[in-house]
Amino acid sequence: MPDVIKIIVVETNQEIKRLSKAFPRHESSRTGKLKASAESLVTSSENFDVTVNLGVVGITNQRKSSSTESAQQIRAETAFRDAIPSLENFNLVFFVDEAQNIPVSKSAKSVVSCLHHGIKGLSLIAAFFGLSDTKQILSLCGLSRLPRERVVDLDTLSHEDARSAIQSVFDVYDFNVRDWDVWVNELAKLSQGWPQHINSVTVSAGEIIHENGSCIQPDLLSQALHLGRERKKQYYISRLETCPGRAWVFKKLALAAGEKNGLLGWNEINDLTKVFRSEKGQSIDEFMTDALHAGVLMDSKSLPDYYKFPIPSFGDYLRALPH
Repeated sequence: MPDVIKIIVVETNQEIKRLSKAFPRHESSRTGKLKASAESLVTSSENFDVTVNLGVVGITNQRKSSSTESAQQIRAETAFRDAIPSLENFNLVFFVDEAQNIPVSKSAKSVVSCLHHGIKGLSLIAAFFGLSDTKQILSLCGLSRLPRERVVDLDTLSHEDARSAIQSVFDVYDFNVRDWDVWVNELAKLSQGWPQHINSVTVSAGEIIHENGSCIQPDLLSQALHLGRERKKQYYISRLETCPGRAWVFKKLALAAGEKNGLLGWNEINDLTKVFRSEKGQSIDEFMTDALHAGVLMDSKSLPDYYKFPIPSFGDYLRALPH
């Protein structure tokens, strides 16, 4: 825990310096108070090394000599409770990424329960991020009733939001691109509003501009778009590699979905994948578990037992594959 806190403090201090330099007129005493509070927190906790490992916490008391160093295993709840004196003035938010990979075990259930219910006297919120099977995994770990209106499915951004994100990168790196509006608009169109694609096309543009010494030539936009398309293609390939299915199977699903507003029912997927699953000896339940866990398919927001390709352009890529 101290190591994590120290990292947070260092990053916070760096951000305070950056903001103070960029906006000297708006420097507030709040930043100084935040810095002082964080440093105090480090001082109060630096005598212990604490690691949380799925429900069991190992604590080593560094104040004792090495010859008498002791370690003990305690529950996660105890570690949080003991931390209350140092953390009582802080609002803690735990961000759990790739939450679909949480192992369904007794110790994992203990930690999830601790994060979900919180500890008396400690302001604690947990935010879980993962693919569409995350809800099922969290349910198996004890979160049987997810908070209403607090479950959000990742979707594409609007064209204007994608433009704004790309424009912000151009501003930060001071890309003085002639006809920058054309660049931003074309890159946003290529991204189709998907967050990972926004990153890919923006990085591609930045690399092309940087390689040419920030001297923008008329043909550089086409080079940036070409590199962006290649990165999108590699993203699709990496998605397929994580799924035990075959590209031709998902091509069939994508073609069928394209004829039905992007949605496929459970029975339709069952029929379209029978040949592949019979060769592998795989049930439809196993196939769907793999496809959802790999993020190739996701649950429909509006209809139960209906599914779609989460990335619109992923479906386009699959449909364009050779037969």
